[in-house]
Amino acid sequence: MKIKLALLFLALSLTSFSLVYSMSESFDEMLVKGVKHSEIDLVKKALESGADVNKKSGEIGYTPLHWAINQGDKNIVQILLESGADMHIKCNSCKASSLDFAEYYSETGQQDKNIVQILHNWRFLIEAKDNLYFTRDIATIIAEYLFGSRKANKKEELEASQ
Repeated sequence: MKIKLALLFLALSLTSFSLVYSMSESFDEMLVKGVKHSEIDLVKKALESGADVNKKSGEIGYTPLHWAINQGDKNIVQILLESGADMHIKCNSCKASSLDFAEYYSETGQQDKNIVQILHNWRFLIEAKDNLYFTRDIATIIAEYLFGSRKANKKEELEASQ
């Protein structure tokens, strides 16, 4: 009887593990699908559900940020950066980072230069935060000021946070 219960427990544990694994995998796939089709709600849902914002997909090895830049969707680029996307991860095929992609597309006129500006602004914020020991609140306020996410007076918010 004890052996049967132990085997049943082991089987249930393995089933739970595989369900969690497959759910996590599907959230990553959901994120890539949302990015590729410029579906902001799907992207947000996948991220809220635990999708890995930096996971490479397929043989080519694009991250969701690579795909968003490839699509030219600056809103999704912004969402991914705010969710922790690393613009320095290189794809498997051409060894280019997301920033490299954006600069190439911008230089060739294939996409809006605003995406490159968003990435450079974000990189500046990350470096400033690391080097100047900004708190997350101050970095967030500066990001919102640069990217125009809020309608409120940015200067008053910055002064209030100090």
